[in-house]
Amino acid sequence: MTKKCSKCQQIKPLTEFHKNRTTKDQRRRECKACHCADVKRSDSTPQERERRKQYFKAWKASNPAKIAALSRACTLKRKYGITPSQYNAMLAAQGGVCAICRDRPAKRLCVDHCHVSGKVRGLLCAKHNKALGLFGDNVTLLRLAAEYVEANNE
Repeated sequence: MTKKCSKCQQIKPLTEFHKNRTTKDQRRRECKACHCADVKRSDSTPQERERRKQYFKAWKASNPAKIAALSRACTLKRKYGITPSQYNAMLAAQGGVCAICRDRPAKRLCVDHCHVSGKVRGLLCAKHNKALGLFGDNVTLLRLAAEYVEANNE
């Protein structure tokens, strides 16, 4: 399928147009090349770049909660492949406590995952998440450590 660009008036394949743009309908009608050229033109002067930089700096300063939420969502998606709602569902399923010690930590629970497969296993307090990491997720070493503690616990 093809589409006509509203800027350059050329007929191009749909792959040359942005998908699902909701902010401005104009972007859906112009090809990617024309859109990029417009963006570069609007940012071409040092004054314009500085103005935009100051605007975003002020916006970030006045919206710290939104920035924190966006940052958390990006981190969850990038590192573990889950959304904040999936994290919250896991937290509710665990009753808001660490899957190992069953304590409710002062801070947020860490996402525990297999370093080989990347599969999320559950939510742990920072102490137990670090401990599993230091054991390299090695079940044999964890069993030997448990035996050692049992044998030397007086």
